[in-house]
Amino acid sequence: MQKEKPNTSHLLNKREDIIRDINLSYSLQGNGPPVLLIHGWPQTQDAWRHIVPLLMDYYTVITVDLPGIGGSSPSKEGYSKKELSWYIHDLIVKLGYDKIAVIGHDIGGQVAYSYSRQFAEEVQALVVIDVPIPGLPGWEQERGKWPRWHFAFHQQKELPEILVRDNVASYLKYFFNGLSYNKKAMADSEVQPFIKAYSNEEALHAGFEFYRAFEQDATENKSKLLPKLKTHLLAIGGEHSRMKDAVHEQFRDVAENLKWEMAPDSGHFIPEENPAWLAKMIMEFIEHN
Repeated sequence: MQKEKPNTSHLLNKREDIIRDINLSYSLQGNGPPVLLIHGWPQTQDAWRHIVPLLMDYYTVITVDLPGIGGSSPSKEGYSKKELSWYIHDLIVKLGYDKIAVIGHDIGGQVAYSYSRQFAEEVQALVVIDVPIPGLPGWEQERGKWPRWHFAFHQQKELPEILVRDNVASYLKYFFNGLSYNKKAMADSEVQPFIKAYSNEEALHAGFEFYRAFEQDATENKSKLLPKLKTHLLAIGGEHSRMKDAVHEQFRDVAENLKWEMAPDSGHFIPEENPAWLAKMIMEFIEHN
């Protein structure tokens, strides 16, 4: 019996470039207006592996490994979302784009929001997926909700690395399983590349640094010090996610042009749990803005 060939149509065509003296791994696929996809924790740019093929016939789709993760070198400037957005912005400029749609999931959503604040005139549309934003209204309540203990744990200095480094697979599977609704989408075979990536000590450390930067992020995002965001913003929560309401409620008094959608049959990992629905929402939102 002939062995079935694996489906490789979703694999990202990755490349590398030096940005601000570090190596950034990214992919560039498709044709049309540029769309930037930013991954969250504990994932790499491969979190978008099902979304890219659905967008690339209509857009030039760019994904990137955040500094310290996957094929990207650790940041030399710190891990605040402002600093991370600067790295990605410099990559986008180097690629020759001056107007782009920015989509971010989880920590990537926080980076996408910071990107839109730093470079508002260059962002055509913004999509933030299933994540609260440090410093915006309701942040303190969201970060303290039970069982969101990992926000506090990940911010501890050195302790998460000590306790997790010999148990990376078990620790990350706890989140992939616990925060998803469509368990098949986050099966062991699907998440193994992420476990391998974060088994690298530099990546494990960088991932926790994303959380340790929350206080700095909150200071930089304080809404009272900023004008309302004019960029057209789509906030998306998962129907079965614990964060489904926060993702849009935080933006009500912060964004002038806010739209909200709920991803059906999805927990937190919407790009993998319901990629067809998400790709459709992204395309419709960009086309109307």
